[in-house]
Amino acid sequence: MHKHEEFFIRRAVRRGGSTLPPRPAPGVALLGPAVACVLVALTSSPAQADTATQVPPGDTEPESGVHGSGVSVAVQATPTDVSVEVDGAADPDSDLDREALRYVALGDSFTAGPLVPSPHGSPALCLRSTNNYPALVAEALDVDEVDDVSCASATTEHMFEPQRLTLGQNDPQLDALTEDTDLVTLGIGGNDLGFADVVRTCSTRSALDPHGDPCRSHFEESDGGDELTQRVPEVGTAVAEVLDAITERSPHATVAVVGYLRILPEEEGCWPREPIAAGDVGYLDGIQTALNDELDQVATAAGARFVDVAERGHDICQSPGDKWVEGFGVTSPAAPVHPNAAGMEAVAHRVTAAVEAPLNAGSPRG
Repeated sequence: MHKHEEFFIRRAVRRGGSTLPPRPAPGVALLGPAVACVLVALTSSPAQADTATQVPPGDTEPESGVHGSGVSVAVQATPTDVSVEVDGAADPDSDLDREALRYVALGDSFTAGPLVPSPHGSPALCLRSTNNYPALVAEALDVDEVDDVSCASATTEHMFEPQRLTLGQNDPQLDALTEDTDLVTLGIGGNDLGFADVVRTCSTRSALDPHGDPCRSHFEESDGGDELTQRVPEVGTAVAEVLDAITERSPHATVAVVGYLRILPEEEGCWPREPIAAGDVGYLDGIQTALNDELDQVATAAGARFVDVAERGHDICQSPGDKWVEGFGVTSPAAPVHPNAAGMEAVAHRVTAAVEAPLNAGSPRG
């Protein structure tokens, strides 16, 4: 029996369906762009400060489905409730019914959920939320044991090495994996591309040329190439190494690679409310799309599933009730330019659906 089928049947025997708890009503907080940049820097790796990178792929609710086959890697899919019929009644004393399900969540701040109520876990500066998508997925799947080791500012290096913070350190995230782990989600790569540096650089330069493309010009190289574009394959290689390590440590686990919620619209933007120059909006959105596509390809190559959450219509320029990623001036509790509670719920629905979907299932990507 394939490891994904094993998890799927065990999950079906235990509960049979999936529902997400209602998300808490968002509060309202207002932060100016200056404060926002400071908080974005807090949630991104200090090592990236001098490295040109791209805006973390904004992962909004994707219109996509499940991609890939073989080793089950979590891929974002359309929210759906799934029920499964299992031949014969489940024996309450059977090994299948008794066996606990173990879930490990690996990732950066788009997984941890900084400033989404309520903070929990140690070290505190990892900024994990009790309402991030790992928590919601664990509840929806009726998981017995969840180990969320995601951390704000994490890079692929911190999957293998300790992440040193101002107060304490987060142990290598891969150390949380065990041979009996059933489910692993992985959301990483944005900080390898240099999220904080891109946000800081592009927002600052927008004031000098709000209708132009000062950010693109900054990252353009003398030979006509683009620094951010060239970094995308490097991120893919690093993520592939993480996936290999996951398979080695948890060979029976269903693995899900979760993409990034969409941060910007396709064009124009909403300057000055969100300080990204009009000509840079499409450029940065394209970089994010390239990163999500790279993660998809790496997941597929590893025999994993990719969870596509980059649905349009929920970016930082949308109204408070529609956005899944907050802008520089937040309108609900979350770090600037990071997922809010609605975004976390959208991601959780898609991860849950991806984990429950049969292998080789899928739908066109949006």
